[in-house]
Amino acid sequence: MKFCFVKMENSCVGSSCHRTLAAHLMQGVSSAQLIKGVSTLVVIALITTVTWRNVLVRCTATSVATTTRYWDCSGGSCGCAYLPFGPRNDSLPAYCHSNAMFSAPRGNPYGASFYGTAAVSKTLGGGEWLAEGCGRCWKVTGTSNISPYGGVSTTLVLKATNYCPPTNPACNNDKAHFDIAAPGFDFASSSLSNVCSTREANESAGFKACQSWMINSTDPSQNCDCSLFDDNVLRDGCENFRTLYWDNVQVFYEEVTCPHELARLSCWEENGYGYPSGMPKFCSSNV
Repeated sequence: MKFCFVKMENSCVGSSCHRTLAAHLMQGVSSAQLIKGVSTLVVIALITTVTWRNVLVRCTATSVATTTRYWDCSGGSCGCAYLPFGPRNDSLPAYCHSNAMFSAPRGNPYGASFYGTAAVSKTLGGGEWLAEGCGRCWKVTGTSNISPYGGVSTTLVLKATNYCPPTNPACNNDKAHFDIAAPGFDFASSSLSNVCSTREANESAGFKACQSWMINSTDPSQNCDCSLFDDNVLRDGCENFRTLYWDNVQVFYEEVTCPHELARLSCWEENGYGYPSGMPKFCSSNV
């Protein structure tokens, strides 16, 4: 997809303005259609005060993906995990709490409200173990689709810390897909790898807190209680996702350089190419 930003100069009124604008937009469309691989055009008009004669068309690459949410407590495919019971008693890693969504710094260059992580599809570089997508980041923008909170656009930066395999229908057939890490929102009956009951039994109530949200009821105030988490990082991650009011929305995305706050999170390399026993600082917390 291409976004064409059309800058018009000078104001006008009436149907002549609409006809003139339409003509300029069509010029933008016919030019952009010459670019190989462009399948869709979204045209945004930015109108300022100067003259109608000068029109600037600037097209930048972007893409569309689908989203879901999950948190299955498994170690994942990028090593962003720890051994909750120690190396001598445990060989099954649990997902670092730092993968939960957290508030982005004010004034960040992405215009993001939150930073977080996701399991990504093969199209985005996901794979079974330490695939090339691990550690990459994307700026993702979506619009809330849950009444009465619909129509609000929010930008996130998401880091790939897990793989969404093609056995998940949302991630098959070369789809670009982000399965956003959201504690409490894993729908256990359809989850492929949920091990929360054995990995972190002390947080079982929290991990089930929102699994039926927007499934058993269309009322967003029902079937979700993030306060059931004891851990602050998990509780905040649950609440931050809930406030998006995203129910499997489509998003626009583009790859970006990971912000420092996501780059430092504990994954395979940061953990010294192994799973730590106990949680290092940036495994237990993301701030």
